[in-house]
Amino acid sequence: MVLLEAFGLASKELFDYNRENYKFDQEQRLERDMQRVEMQIERFDLFREDIEDLVKLTVDKMDMYHIVGALFLSFTALVYCEGIIQGPQPPFFMGQYFLTVAASFVYLLLAVWLSMYASIASHSFGVRLRTRYVRLPIPNLSQIQSLTTKLSDFEQQGISKVMRIPFGPQGAQKWELEAERKAEEQGQPSAQSSGNQRAAMPEVRLADQGDIGFGREDILMQAAASVPGKHVELFRKLQAKWQCYDAYARISMALGVNQMIQSVNYFVVGFTMIQTCSPSNGYAATIIFQGCTFGLAFLDIAGLKKWKIFALQIVGAMPMVILVAMLTVANRGRSGSESIALLSSAFYASPLCAFLEAIWLELFMMTAKPTDDEASLPRKFRTVLFLDVFGDAAFDPTEAEHAAVTAGVDGKMEELRDDAAKREA
Repeated sequence: MVLLEAFGLASKELFDYNRENYKFDQEQRLERDMQRVEMQIERFDLFREDIEDLVKLTVDKMDMYHIVGALFLSFTALVYCEGIIQGPQPPFFMGQYFLTVAASFVYLLLAVWLSMYASIASHSFGVRLRTRYVRLPIPNLSQIQSLTTKLSDFEQQGISKVMRIPFGPQGAQKWELEAERKAEEQGQPSAQSSGNQRAAMPEVRLADQGDIGFGREDILMQAAASVPGKHVELFRKLQAKWQCYDAYARISMALGVNQMIQSVNYFVVGFTMIQTCSPSNGYAATIIFQGCTFGLAFLDIAGLKKWKIFALQIVGAMPMVILVAMLTVANRGRSGSESIALLSSAFYASPLCAFLEAIWLELFMMTAKPTDDEASLPRKFRTVLFLDVFGDAAFDPTEAEHAAVTAGVDGKMEELRDDAAKREA
């Protein structure tokens, strides 16, 4: 009788021990799977933030171009209305002056229009990408039910697991879940049905491993070091619908600003050398304005050698230089109260101004020609250089800058070590 009582107490303690182990293991599994769900939601939240940042790369810049372009357009309209030089003027001069103002107005209007289209398209496609493709992976009801377990499942584990002896020959305890047993009873589904199940994400092993429903463990743990994911690939496909508008809005802005500076230079030269007959002021203004165009060209163009940029701007500045030279010759022997001779022999070289202006525009358009890569962007312009942030995976400017800085620091430290060694010697 005592032996049976001892056997019953031992069996009860053994049952309670395995039951507590089952409860502890299931609590740990539930915490692990819930943590995995939260991690995956955070991961997709980061994907959505990536898309928002990529869209802002276009929207914010284009909104700024709207404001700047509108201000420049108002300036060109002001020049048309009030930038009138008093007195008779050579016809070729008025033609060059108003054509330059018109070119400035057209390019600035084109920049505003392209930037408006790029901003609207990028924002629209970004919202479409976030609302249709990159959604937060909120678990459905079947997935939540697969995470839960019942104590009645413990009774179905079998006598060898329910009455397992601690430190016995059975080894580590492995529990069988209800979802696994149902999957084994149903058998292996076909390839098509399994593909549909993956699309709907009601995986039966979701509570156990979580790899199928929530991503592999190495991707979750090494997401920061992995390559851009599918959301970036989708964004790049949609970015092709507005990327060219973004790029050429910036180039149109550069062209419009250049022509606006040239129109102001024409007005100042006309006022100083035609209306008031003070050529020295016209010379100084021409040097200042043409120097400004040279500086903007070196800032805007990054894909050409410096001598090519210099040669390009020399061609662009030659019409103004020829105009100043012709007006200087025409002003010989003229007093401030006299009008300029409209039929002076010095004006025979005036067709060269329009010819050189056309050549400069053609050379500028050749510089703005898109490249033959996948993005097809005019990469010779600095404002477009980093527009496609995923265009060249082999080149990282931050690494190059870091390497240059590190090399300089390493060289300086090596010099200091050599000096210390010499002093010790």
